[in-house]
Amino acid sequence: MKYDAKFVAVLISLIFYLFISIFTVNNPGLYYDEVLFVRPIVSKNTSVYELTLWGMRIPIMVMPYLGALKSWIYAPIAQLIGISAFSIRILPILTGMFSLILIYKTARILLDNKSALIFLIILSTLPSYIFHVRLDWGPVALSILFRSILIYSLVKYTKTKNITWLAVAGFSIGLGVFDKLTHLWFVFGIIGGILLVKPKLKYITSTDTMLFLIFILVGSTPLLLYIYSAGLHQILGEPIIKYQEFLAHFGYKSWLLIWTLSGNSVFDVINNHDILRDCVIHQPNLSQCILKIRPFAFPFSIAPILLIPAIFKALFSKNTYLKISVISFIAIFLQIVISYRARGSHHLMMLFPLAEFIIFSYILSHNRIFVKYLLFFLLISSNLITDFKYLASIKTNGGTGLWSARIYDLCNYIKTNPHFYVFMDWGFQAPLSVLNCSSSYSELFWEFISLDNEEQLINKLHRLTIDPNVLFVFHSSKYTVFHNPRKFFLKMIELYRLETIQFDQLFQPEYELIKIARDNSKNADYSEINFKMKSFIGDIRFLGYNLVGLSKCDPHQLDLYCGEQGSVIILYLYFLVDSPVQKNYKVFVHLIGEINNPQTQNPVWDQMDQEPHNWTYPTTQWIPGQIIKDRYELRIPQSAPEGKYFISIGMYDSNSMSRLPTTGDSADGNSIKIANILVKK
Repeated sequence: MKYDAKFVAVLISLIFYLFISIFTVNNPGLYYDEVLFVRPIVSKNTSVYELTLWGMRIPIMVMPYLGALKSWIYAPIAQLIGISAFSIRILPILTGMFSLILIYKTARILLDNKSALIFLIILSTLPSYIFHVRLDWGPVALSILFRSILIYSLVKYTKTKNITWLAVAGFSIGLGVFDKLTHLWFVFGIIGGILLVKPKLKYITSTDTMLFLIFILVGSTPLLLYIYSAGLHQILGEPIIKYQEFLAHFGYKSWLLIWTLSGNSVFDVINNHDILRDCVIHQPNLSQCILKIRPFAFPFSIAPILLIPAIFKALFSKNTYLKISVISFIAIFLQIVISYRARGSHHLMMLFPLAEFIIFSYILSHNRIFVKYLLFFLLISSNLITDFKYLASIKTNGGTGLWSARIYDLCNYIKTNPHFYVFMDWGFQAPLSVLNCSSSYSELFWEFISLDNEEQLINKLHRLTIDPNVLFVFHSSKYTVFHNPRKFFLKMIELYRLETIQFDQLFQPEYELIKIARDNSKNADYSEINFKMKSFIGDIRFLGYNLVGLSKCDPHQLDLYCGEQGSVIILYLYFLVDSPVQKNYKVFVHLIGEINNPQTQNPVWDQMDQEPHNWTYPTTQWIPGQIIKDRYELRIPQSAPEGKYFISIGMYDSNSMSRLPTTGDSADGNSIKIANILVKK
């Protein structure tokens, strides 16, 4: 069988795209955006909206602006080959290949075969396209596919007047908007471009328009169900910039566009955590972010330089499709400018493939063949050099921060070390949960982003430390996304005078694993209590005591001890609370005799009053469920006469001096009698 040369060239282009996309596919590490759609498959209650049909749970929306369409497509892949970095990334990679095929087929309609092939070669080597799609940052892959379908079907409709293509266009719009609400930017841009260039489309009948709208509704049905259930306000949360901010955002996002077209954006983000954190995730300082972003780094791409003249030339072109493309491009870009949260290069990928088509058409319009092919050569050469720069970096470094390949090492550590992991920063739970590293984890950092309710949040954090199995997981300081949770943690350590054990040497420089060193003088097991009791001091449980320093007088009378004048009594008291204690109470431990002490004129012969644990562990800091072991020391005075004594304990408010009521074993209204002592000379 003989193959057409153009077919071979197309095949080579697609194979090259697949090679670059799949090379070391595990790296960089899995990122939040690309695993977001896997979570509804592996975990319940991870979608914002789902339906149950015939006993089967169907996720509809994974976020208020993101549909679960990718989850539906990915589910059979996960079932077939399991969940891994490869299976997660192969879907957007193949989606990207189908988009390239559709764009090539569209270009063959609008251009000649040779030009369409050159355009395909440029796109199949384009680093901004390959690596945005490979990592599905945004996510962008399905959105680009639906854009490609929309453009192709609209072009086919204008050429053939076949109403089927209009139905396909409408359905692709509906699915695209369901997949990601910002797909509307592209839809509004395209429709606006068509209406401005061709305000009177005589061949479109009312029946065509109705069919077009019906298929839009059909494609977006899942989204409409969500809006009906949750309300329109749930999807209209995208803030718009103030008019005073327009110039600043226009300048910043123009710089972002240049950065994206240069092919350096994804490379910089996966290798420079500061850009991702400070300029994409958080509210950016626009002037500082412009300084951090380097669109003209080596290798230098001519695409950003050609864009401005290409736009102006296209505006005055007689080519209807080119003019629609450039007006649509401008309309989409302005929507991105006024959208406050659109601040990453993945948002600027909404302009694909219009920006590339405008630049390509500009190069194609040159009369001098030498200049034309020189520009094509420079464009493809810079693409290839950038592609291999990416691959070298990905293989060597594996990404940094939120894109670090060390996430796989952390996953393996979690699998082999069964602790309860508390994630104290963004970017851990999603990839680790879909990789099935552990089911024993909690993501708490959201509660600690705001500095409000500081005391309450620190107490909540402290209550976690009762469990010796808890490991707190942070990004290292260099790669921290949200700093406040770390501040809360450090305040808790300082306030409660805790010691920590760090395991970060295993994962430096990316992660820190911190364990609270247990202080056995404060915490205890119920089994170590020798004399157990069931008593209450207010709402505080008194579990019993251990007494050291005296011998038992009678083995059959467990609470009777023998002592001499001058003997030291060491007492360990055991307490437990079921809920946080609202006040700081002092504990009193009194040695009570049968006769009054001449010095005190009362039956107290020795006493020790203090806040628990030698004033270092006030009752307001006690953790519910934690058994508190508290040490006290009494001395039998040399002047104490022979006879029977007992030890009385309780608690009181140091401000009002009023004792807490006592109930249960050996309770006496406001004290508890715990040990009888027989004093002999």
